Amino acid sequence: MTPTTAPVTIRTDRLVLRTYRPGDHQDLLTFYGRSDVCRYLFNEPWSPDDAREAVQTRMSRRDLRAGAVALVVEYEGRVVGSVSAWLVDESGTLSTPSAPPKSGGHSRPTSAAEDSRRKL
Repeated sequence: MTPTTAPVTIRTDRLVLRTYRPGDHQDLLTFYGRSDVCRYLFNEPWSPDDAREAVQTRMSRRDLRAGAVALVVEYEGRVVGSVSAWLVDESGTLSTPSAPPKSGGHSRPTSAAEDSRRKL
């Protein structure tokens, strides 16, 4: 692994960060499909087709030198968020992760972003 290439899986004490898989669209749709979540994001709520297309696109984002790294955040075996990183000039920048409303006020994706920054 080079410093700009994402490993397939990053395990922390609480979470698993991993590259996207084809079936991830189902879990992601549970929050990216909600207008109350997406009003804070750069996209409208996803349809099932939008979710499948987004996952397909993000599955190839594994190397910062190629433009971006996209990971999902798993907690207790379910996808609960996503984290993206891309290079801005000479420094790495992480996007704001999305936390589903049922995360109980715990921003597991934010914790994942902090953990992944240390490992990327």
